[in-house]
Amino acid sequence: ALPAGLQQRAALRIFVRTGDRPRAGTDCEVMIRIKGSKKSSGTHKLSACAVTSMRLFLRGATNEFVIQDWEIGDPLKVSIWHDGKGVDAHWFLEDVTIVDASNRRFHAKHQAWLSAEEGRRQLRAELDVVPL
Repeated sequence: ALPAGLQQRAALRIFVRTGDRPRAGTDCEVMIRIKGSKKSSGTHKLSACAVTSMRLFLRGATNEFVIQDWEIGDPLKVSIWHDGKGVDAHWFLEDVTIVDASNRRFHAKHQAWLSAEEGRRQLRAELDVVPL
């Protein structure tokens, strides 16, 4: 392993798709953490990594984010959650796509609610990632 100052940093592009169903969108803060084959990323607040200033996580929308982190290797798992503090404190997460610096694509499917009231009543999901 390289000394801390020389560790590789890398950008990951993250595409998050909200389901197309009534009340699917959210205005909560959404966080993500990615476990890789080499190491895990830090926790990233997605609103701070958005590539546009448009409103995020609207029904049926796909939002793009860029996170800068250590070189994590191949993505294996995605942890994604929200703080439950918005007016719309529920969210139907369809899926997450990760594109690494080599343009390889990885996919994590959820197709369920992250909500205190809907579905499994959980605000956090742990998703397996598969190469596309």
